[in-house]
Formats: sequence, structure tokens, C-alpha cells
Amino acid sequence: MCPDRSSGYFAEYLLLQVWAPPYRFMNAVKTVESIIQIAQAPVATLLGQFLSRSFVVAASSNIIYKSGVRMENEILVGAASMLGAAFGAFLSHYMKKKGEHLATKEDFEELLSQIKKTTHETESIKVELSRGSWVNQQQWILRERYYVGLLENLYALKNSIESLKDWYLQPGSEYLDAEFEKRDGFQNLLSNTHKAFNAIKELHGPAEIVISTSATQALTKFYSEYWSASEFSMCHSEWLGKAHECVQEAHNVVLQEAKLQLVPNLT
Repeated sequence: MCPDRSSGYFAEYLLLQVWAPPYRFMNAVKTVESIIQIAQAPVATLLGQFLSRSFVVAASSNIIYKSGVRMENEILVGAASMLGAAFGAFLSHYMKKKGEHLATKEDFEELLSQIKKTTHETESIKVELSRGSWVNQQQWILRERYYVGLLENLYALKNSIESLKDWYLQPGSEYLDAEFEKRDGFQNLLSNTHKAFNAIKELHGPAEIVISTSATQALTKFYSEYWSASEFSMCHSEWLGKAHECVQEAHNVVLQEAKLQLVPNLT
């Protein structure tokens, strides 16, 4: 029965109608089941049930009070329970989706951050590779310049010495140094040998920055043997023979090292 609104029991009756219809308290097991369901239900479901049942119970109580009839409207309360459960389920599903969307957004932001980090690292690698490529290119250009310069002058020296040797092809010509030195052609060839030799020595200093150790050692040996041939030979013919051997050896070593460092695929 619905108590009078003026009595102090009407509020308790209203809450009792919201959370536990009378038929549930007719059985102790039903009562326990109701308490367990309330304890386990999501907050959104409880909120929906409370709002829906409160509305229906209040409306039914108002109608009963006005009509003066004291009766329990279990059908109306049952409908309110179903409506509340549906509304609670909707809220629960909505909050679940909201949480999924929030998690998806966080995952997306984390993924975006990782992509940005990866992109930055990739660009850094590209810059380092580009910088390394530029440095290697400059080193190759410098190495090519000195190797080519050394080979050109070694070849020029060798060619001049071979041309001078042609003056001594005739038997007894080794005794004609004084006669040959008076001729312009002979003097021009001697001048060319001196120029080529000096050019090689000038290139050798800075060339050691980029040329191989083998090439450096070959040039050092060449200077020593060339000087010895010039100082201790009895005549031009003897000097030219020794000088030709040492310059040929130095040229071969420098050429081989140039191929290894400039065009390794061709060796």
C-alpha cells in the first residue's frame, strides 16, 4: 500500500519501489539476488535504472494517490525496470565506446609520435650519409688530382730519359757527352727531365695526405736512387740507364695504387 505523502514514510516507499519492487521481498532469495545485481551492475546501468524507475514509480504513486486507490502497480514498475535496464545498457555501451575512442586516440597519438621520431631519425641518417658521401667525393677528387699529377710527371720524366738514351745508341757514343751537351735538342731534353723531377717532388709533399703508403715509399726510394745515379755515374749514358730503371719502378707502383684507390673495379 502507498503511504500518505504527508507521512514520513513516503520517501522510503518511493526508494523501495525504485530499487526493489514488492514482489522481490516476498522471497528472501530474490532479495539477495537483487542486492548482488545492484552491487555488480555498472554505474551507468544503475543510474539509468534509478532515473527510469523513479519517474515511473513517482508517476504511478501520484495517480494512485489522486484516485484514492491503495494498490501495487507491479506491471508499471516492471516496465520501468526494463526501461531503466535498457537506458543503463545504452549508457554503459556509450561509455565503453567513449573509452575505446579515447584509447584509440591515445594509440594514434603514440603511433604519430613514433612516426615523427622515426622520420627524424631517417632524415638524420640521410643527412649523415649525404655528408659522408660528400666527404668521400672530395677525398676522391683530391686523391685523383695528386695521383694524376704524379703519374703525368713520372711519365714525362721517363719519356725524356728514354729520348736522351736514344742519343747513345751508337757504339762509343758514351764518350761524346761534351759534344751532345752543345746541341739544343739534347739540352731541351735535359731541361725536361729536371722540370719533371722537380714537379714530382713538389707534388709528393701534399700528396701524402691522400696517396697510399706504398706509393709514398716508392717515391721516396725513387728520389734516393735517382740522386745516386746522378751523382755517382761515370757518364750520361750510365746515369740515364740507372735513372730509367728507378723512374720506371716508381711509375709502376704509383699507377697500381692509383687504380686501386680511384677505379678499384678495374683492378
